Amino acid sequence: MGKCKAITITAVIGWLAAVVHADVLIVGGDAYPTIQAAIDAAAPGDEILIPPGTYTGPGNVDVDTLGKALTLRSFNPGDAAIVRDTVIDCAGTAAEPHRAFRCQSGEGPDTSIRGLTIINGYGPLTTFGEDTFSVGGAIMCRNGSSPIIADCVFENCFAEGGDVPGGSPPGYGGGAIYSRSSSPTIARCRFINNETDDDGGAVAYHGGQPAVIDNVFVGNHAADAGGAIYCRAICSPSIVNSLFNANDAIYGGGLFSRNGGTSTVINCTLVNNVAVGEEKGGGIRAVLDVNLVVTNSILWGNMAPEGTQIWVAYGATATVAYTDIEGGWVGGTSILDELPQFVEPLGSDGLAGTLDDDFSLDWASPCIDFGDNSVVVVDRDLAEHARILCGTVDLGAYESGYADADCDGDVDLVDFSIFAVCLAGPDNPHPAGCEIADLDVDNDVDLVNFAGFQVAFTGS
Repeated sequence: MGKCKAITITAVIGWLAAVVHADVLIVGGDAYPTIQAAIDAAAPGDEILIPPGTYTGPGNVDVDTLGKALTLRSFNPGDAAIVRDTVIDCAGTAAEPHRAFRCQSGEGPDTSIRGLTIINGYGPLTTFGEDTFSVGGAIMCRNGSSPIIADCVFENCFAEGGDVPGGSPPGYGGGAIYSRSSSPTIARCRFINNETDDDGGAVAYHGGQPAVIDNVFVGNHAADAGGAIYCRAICSPSIVNSLFNANDAIYGGGLFSRNGGTSTVINCTLVNNVAVGEEKGGGIRAVLDVNLVVTNSILWGNMAPEGTQIWVAYGATATVAYTDIEGGWVGGTSILDELPQFVEPLGSDGLAGTLDDDFSLDWASPCIDFGDNSVVVVDRDLAEHARILCGTVDLGAYESGYADADCDGDVDLVDFSIFAVCLAGPDNPHPAGCEIADLDVDNDVDLVNFAGFQVAFTGS
């Protein structure tokens, strides 16, 4: 079994920001008719571009990255429209199961999958020792493989999972992603309506030290544990700047951790997640010697018969600090128990648990400027705005104070006058003191920032 690779958040940010490529191979045409054909031909360091379109069938599903250090991506992973139009349709069924990718040859963070929409995966049967189960409806990582998976959408993927007869559940499943003895980084992805008959409606980890940064989990379902994420076997995930909305499972509607390790949750928002039936842990459930650490987060409106927001038992411990948690948390540090005052939690469609739900903070939210700066490990929030504005980090996945240059709780002409002084145009580093006007955190203040300012302008 491969050795897990420990990856720090700082290292991950570096890999996400700077990737050097040798040659560029474009999927399609006679040279590389399929994604697998391009990978087969690629050398270490190459970049494989996947044009907009729908990719399915042999060579485009069940793709093996072959341990190669390369980047597979859409034409522009930062453009949501291009990501939406660059689709791998696994067309998986129980009779013909298919996933998109498998990383099983010790891939590291210099292997990346970026800017793709992966749909309709059905986890193929995969053997681990003496056990064979359906895992990873979209991606499977094993044998110490730790790629970067970024800017992707995973929707309607499924894995059957399975339990060892007569024994304890081994933690198989992962409707979209299954990781065993590996530490992949998942960044800026959306997981929508993925499902498993076992553990981890969106993602299941068996060991490793994975990073989960800037992700959205909406409407995922596990028939057993971990509606969005399931961790076991001395698994130590770092979960940062992520939204968990309306996921459900029998145990741990949002996150379930068991059997050792440290699960770290920083600046996350967990809302409307459900532990169904008679079980416990609507937002988070940690058991069996897990060390759970929750900081700068919001847990509100999660549901369970007991432990609606967090439930800890059987040798597990929880350190909760600088967090707004419905019902409070005995023994916590700097705990709020106040309505978070989200901007539009039902979204424009008036329905809970859909992608338009807006869990950014209203100007009057008690969660603003309440957090602990010392644990912040990224410079942007889930909306790609600066992570710390007005001196102190906010709670949850979204930072308030956007464009409020004088930090007085509104965006008016005074803020515009400050903004105008900082406006120097693209590629011109902004002067000291203009960080709050650099709304997209790209070290300049230009018309992109001005457009953001116009959206935020209240005039009062």
